[in-house]
Amino acid sequence: MSLLSLLQTRGPRALIRPLTQEDRPALEVMIARDPVGYLFAAEQLELWGLPNARQLAPYRRQQGFLGIFEADETPESQGTGSRLVGALWLGANCLPLDLPAAYYRQVARYILRQKRQVGSIFGPQAQVLGLWEKISGRMPSPFDLRPSQPLLALTSYEQLASLAARPLDRPQLKLPQVLPVRWAQPADGPSLLPASVAMFTEEVGYDPMIRDPRGYSQRLDQLLGSGRSLLALNREGVVVFKVDLGLVAGQDCQLQGVWLHPAYRGQKLAVPLLAQALQLISQRYRRISLYVNNYNQPARALYARCGFEQVGTYASILF
Repeated sequence: MSLLSLLQTRGPRALIRPLTQEDRPALEVMIARDPVGYLFAAEQLELWGLPNARQLAPYRRQQGFLGIFEADETPESQGTGSRLVGALWLGANCLPLDLPAAYYRQVARYILRQKRQVGSIFGPQAQVLGLWEKISGRMPSPFDLRPSQPLLALTSYEQLASLAARPLDRPQLKLPQVLPVRWAQPADGPSLLPASVAMFTEEVGYDPMIRDPRGYSQRLDQLLGSGRSLLALNREGVVVFKVDLGLVAGQDCQLQGVWLHPAYRGQKLAVPLLAQALQLISQRYRRISLYVNNYNQPARALYARCGFEQVGTYASILF
């Protein structure tokens, strides 16, 4: 029996196996059907590619792209006998791609057999919640379930110039005034770390420097080293505003970690600061997206004001 056969798991009607280089064209077609929703998958494919079938090893815990295949006896199958109908990224996080509802249970069994501890299951709402329905109760209880997160894309750039040109000075504010947004540099790390920790704690619900200080610091260093963070300082060098490019693939990016210092909130600074950041980002990337919790009305209003429109709905299950 081949190594690839050892890694295959047959269900009643589908075959689940690791994707290999030969499957890349079909996976790229799948990602291209939803380039905003599947940007995480596009980045992982760009970073890591797919293994050669002969390089697969029968180790116990698989990580990477898995494919869901159905039998295909049509002439178009060119003798392969199967066609890719869905996929899954399974690593530190889990992202379903075009996962057919008929195979949620089978995919859930596959994930459980891997005994992999994932930090989250996230992605298109119907797929995430459908998969979670079949797997919940057999995994550790999540500390947060976010069933509805609008997925937004920047569709209008016309207003950015005028919004970004709004003055940042607030004479009535008894705090140091704010400087324009710029790309962060590695030297900004010591100033940016407290702001990033505050953002993460506020958004996710726990202090990352308690759970995984080394991993979180390394992630920040990676963002700074690759030019994927922007910030605005006040005149005393304190970070007032920040945003990261959490995902990047080709000419597409997804924003994460949008944050404004609490002391500066309520001063109508969020719109011009975000607009300045978007102007800078749009010089490098043609498509900008993000997702937001549906209950966060101030954030949704901010993004709408800057030209974002909803293009889908995500769900996230956080462990």
